[in-house]
Amino acid sequence: MRFLLKVNIPVESGNAAAKAGKLGTTIQSILAELKPEAAYFTADNGQRTGFIVFEMQDGSATIDTVTFQRAGHRQRHDRPGQ
Repeated sequence: MRFLLKVNIPVESGNAAAKAGKLGTTIQSILAELKPEAAYFTADNGQRTGFIVFEMQDGSATIDTVTFQRAGHRQRHDRPGQ
């Protein structure tokens, strides 16, 4: 089943992660885990935002929620139309 993951990175925590050199590596590790079909990054409501399209087989794939939460990110999962 194909899903769309939207991730908003608040300004303060995003800037802190970028200054610490952790933002890029966090995003890379999430992308490595999800193996997305597509990933797009932009600004939305003044926040860094990612839209990640990935395939989840039988609900067994896990999304590293802890990684997102530690970085202060908000996430939302949607199932795009087929």
